[in-house]
Amino acid sequence: VGGMSNALSHGERALGLESRVLVARSSRFDYPADTVLSSGSCTGLLPNAALAMKCMAAAFRISKEYDVLHFNYGRTLIDSFSWGMHLLDLPLYTKKDIFVTYNGCDARLRFECAANHPESACAIRECGAIGCRNLSDDGEKKKRFAKFDAIAKGIFAVNPDLMNYLPKRTVFLPYAVTGWDKLQPAPPSKETSTFVIVHAPSNRIIKGTDEILRVIGEAQQRYPGIVVRLVENLAHAEALKCYQEADLVIDQLHVGWYGGFAVEAMKMKKPVAVYIRESDLHYVPKNMACDVLQAMINVNKDTLFQTICELYENRARLRTFRECQFEYVHQYHEPIEVAKQTKMAYEKVRAHPVQ
Repeated sequence: VGGMSNALSHGERALGLESRVLVARSSRFDYPADTVLSSGSCTGLLPNAALAMKCMAAAFRISKEYDVLHFNYGRTLIDSFSWGMHLLDLPLYTKKDIFVTYNGCDARLRFECAANHPESACAIRECGAIGCRNLSDDGEKKKRFAKFDAIAKGIFAVNPDLMNYLPKRTVFLPYAVTGWDKLQPAPPSKETSTFVIVHAPSNRIIKGTDEILRVIGEAQQRYPGIVVRLVENLAHAEALKCYQEADLVIDQLHVGWYGGFAVEAMKMKKPVAVYIRESDLHYVPKNMACDVLQAMINVNKDTLFQTICELYENRARLRTFRECQFEYVHQYHEPIEVAKQTKMAYEKVRAHPVQ
């Protein structure tokens, strides 16, 4: 998800660990990995016997070759929502140090989320995310949480709202994005009548894309110079080129936190507007929780229009956010800094193994 596994692995390698990334299938965004078992975007369905055999062979291999296994998106190699095959290979790894990271809809409980947060993506309509598709209720997800909780030495979540649903020992882990060193700051946009807004939804419903486009349309009636660039279905490298054009980046309106797209934009010195749900910030380290409210352009569906208008008229504020977010992203999202957290967790377990 967002290329985080690759970025985290590179950070771990820089700290002296031997770290490799294996994925069952390649992403539609073409994020790199050391081992890709099959081409084609990942879904919850094992598409053919050949891939199933590759996954089983890989599961047995990694159970023998590695000391630490860190699973991503709450998934393992022999795992299919559609076929009701949930984390079947976990018993293979009982003698290993298991860690798992949850990224979003793999952990977000649809019905509880909708009941607790009327503005959430879950409260709108079925989003089609793999983590919810083919699951009739939240109970199946809770069973999956319990399976990892019974064996994992550490549980991470990259969105604070997920920690409302995951085991209490879950630790917040900031995003790391792939190709960090290649994300060079773009020069400041020239102050002209043209004002480019970039939005890159991986899932339109989750990100609130329809609402974002509606509000931008209203702003365009007042300021015809506003231009919207919708970045969808592009390889990662192509998407980054589009981000360079932005005067303002809008991430999402429903989740209550920002994603890898926003991290990339901030690293490129592109100011980001996003909805930050303050009620979830107690899950985030105190310094980061304080700094995110200072650094981000915090918007919701009711304030987005006015925010766009104010920033169009006052580009100096954009430059302030540009610098503040650039400092923030380096402090909290540099891959080596993120990897220090996972390295510490791995080594703590290995220094004090449970007998």
